[in-house]
Amino acid sequence: MCQQHKQDTYVVAPSPEPLAPRAVVRNKRDAPAEVATATTTQAPTTTTTRATEAKLPAVCTLHRNDNHLVCSSGEQNENLIVEIALREDAVSSTDPINTGSWFDKIRPQNVSIVGPMFSNDLELLFTLNFTSVEIAEIKGFSESTFDLSLLNNFTNLQALSIGGNYLDSILPGPNCNLSTGFATQDACAFPLGAQITTLDLQRNVLADLSSDFFLLFPNLQVLDWSRNHVRQLTPATFEVMPRLRRLSLTHNLVEDLPADIFAALTQLQQLQLQENAITHVHEHCFRALSSLQHLDLSDNPLAHLPPTLFAPLTALTELRLDRARVGSIDTNLFEHNTMLQLLRLRSEDEGALRVVGGLQQPLLL
Repeated sequence: MCQQHKQDTYVVAPSPEPLAPRAVVRNKRDAPAEVATATTTQAPTTTTTRATEAKLPAVCTLHRNDNHLVCSSGEQNENLIVEIALREDAVSSTDPINTGSWFDKIRPQNVSIVGPMFSNDLELLFTLNFTSVEIAEIKGFSESTFDLSLLNNFTNLQALSIGGNYLDSILPGPNCNLSTGFATQDACAFPLGAQITTLDLQRNVLADLSSDFFLLFPNLQVLDWSRNHVRQLTPATFEVMPRLRRLSLTHNLVEDLPADIFAALTQLQQLQLQENAITHVHEHCFRALSSLQHLDLSDNPLAHLPPTLFAPLTALTELRLDRARVGSIDTNLFEHNTMLQLLRLRSEDEGALRVVGGLQQPLLL
């Protein structure tokens, strides 16, 4: 029976800059040759053309009606896009993938897999050799729960993007029980998580992810949990991520930042909280963040900023409070932020500046 794919709009998730692809010498004819002076005038054009081609990703299409994989290149390429295609009137084949001679030599470091697709499509695709992949992006996944164990053959994976898929849950394995702690279940083991340092979950419908979930990623440095349905945060949420350096929680439904909410994130350098529903920020909310350099609280209905709120942020260089709707600002609010270089305080009335005092650094609006 044919599965119905849902129609989504996908956004390429931010991820670490891909490594620049290297030019490939296919055979002796492609290698630079000693030629006569009369022929050297065309050499730069040829070299430029090959360099341009080398920068383009390889593209493979998996036709699920017959599981034939066709690629634009049969040569090594650090960047690969895999498109999964199935005609509306067709049924997915159960045959092994026929790669011909296309796939084996590509050996990508960065792969983007584009659907619509289901778990069985990925299970089949990942029988191929993806051990060279360091950065993986999956767009167009058509189920509400994603099974991380599908990625177990990505033995060198360091960055994972599963954003833009409207997921409401993520499991480390198909038999993992969400109602019981992951640490006590062998079915919830995800050894690959220990080497993943960047996790992109943006544009899903995830309302909550427990500390048990983040225990799967003990070396996480970058987490994008923006544009989801997050309402409540607790210190336990982040206590298992001591190496985190960048955290984005923008465009969620968070209303309150309690004391010591980020207590475990002593290495955090960038925190994005704009466009939530934050009305209350405890005065000790940020006191563990002595390494924080960039903080964005823009577009929140903040009623009050405690006078010592930013005092622990001695490394802060950029602070954004645009349209934060604060009635007044204490004149000594920024006196400890001696590294501050950019401060934005624009209100709904563009260009209006509220009271600022004790700031000796440049103020840029």
